[in-house]
Amino acid sequence: MPRRILLITTLFTLVLAVGCDPAQAEKAKHEASAKAAAAKKATTQAAEDVKQTVKPYVEKGVAKAKTVYDKGKQKAGELVEEAKPYLRKAKRATTQAADDLKRATTQAIDELKGDSP
Repeated sequence: MPRRILLITTLFTLVLAVGCDPAQAEKAKHEASAKAAAAKKATTQAAEDVKQTVKPYVEKGVAKAKTVYDKGKQKAGELVEEAKPYLRKAKRATTQAADDLKRATTQAIDELKGDSP
């Protein structure tokens, strides 16, 4: 927005400079510069006002997000603790199954060796 205003005022000044005497062109240039500076100042002030208006909401959102994150992290820790007994059981069952498979494989090999001439 400020760039657009600055561009328009610059073009306006250029048109005036080509079609007017030097004193009027200089006066128009100063007026255009003053208007552009005022527009820039007003835009900056408006942006600052918006920033101050929005800042509490952003801070509140950040605090809420942190709270949700902390609660999620705590719940994940609780779930991990709850899952540990099941993981131990699954590990034991897997180990037992692997041992059974080894035993069955060894037994099958021994039987095959015994059947060989």
